[in-house]
Amino acid sequence: MNQPTFRSPAGRTLVVFGDPSLLTMDRMEEFGRRIDTDPRIASLSLTANSELSDRWLRSSAPMGPVVAIAHDAQDLVGELPQE
Repeated sequence: MNQPTFRSPAGRTLVVFGDPSLLTMDRMEEFGRRIDTDPRIASLSLTANSELSDRWLRSSAPMGPVVAIAHDAQDLVGELPQE
């Protein structure tokens, strides 16, 4: 399966799962900036947030209609299971 990808400003490749049309240009920019803040971040998710703030919420697992996983995630968490 060919998933859409994009690069963060620092050059990390993010693989997009879910509905890529929800990942607008401003959201892609924000995802790229966020993934570059800490090399330990392996995934980012777009989810509904009842608080109107510019705060990132932490979670233990990816969730939501759009998930972007760092292509180098295997370097962080080990080999991912194959489908």
